Formats: sequence, structure tokens, C-alpha cells
Amino acid sequence: MGPRTRRPAPRGSVYKVNPWTGAATRVATGFAGATSVTQGSDGTLYVAELFGGKVTAVRNGHLYAGTLAPTDDQGNPTGTGSIVRIR
Repeated sequence: MGPRTRRPAPRGSVYKVNPWTGAATRVATGFAGATSVTQGSDGTLYVAELFGGKVTAVRNGHLYAGTLAPTDDQGNPTGTGSIVRIR
């Protein structure tokens, strides 16, 4: 039997819904198991991602996400993570 092929999990989105009309507008996408969303006083959205193991910030229509540092076979960091902007 050959090696198992892992497919990436489907990515979720966050929508803004007008409570009077029911119209929905997608604000951001690409979340790995979004479980919660909150809005900061400056308008930034913060999305908790269950499978991403992180909280991602959405600012001005751009998604900012933290990347994990590379690790060795024992799980020890061998470098640094980074913050990336996804359009």
C-alpha cells in the first residue's frame, strides 16, 4: 500500500450580514476552522482558527496571518515564524 495523500482542508470565510436586508458580503477568506470572530475598537477583525492554532487579524480588507517557525524532528524551532499579508 502506498503512502497516504493528505488533502488540504477546505478554507472558511467571514461574512458581514446586514440584519435588516439579510444581504451578506464576504469580508475575508482562507481560515482553517474559524471558530470565533470579534472586532477591535479600531475596526480590525480577529478570527480564531481551530485548525490553524492561531488568531488572525483582518485589516482594511487584507488578511494577516502568522506562520510557524520550521522545526526539527523533535519539534524544536530551527528558525523564526513571520507575519504575512494575503490578498
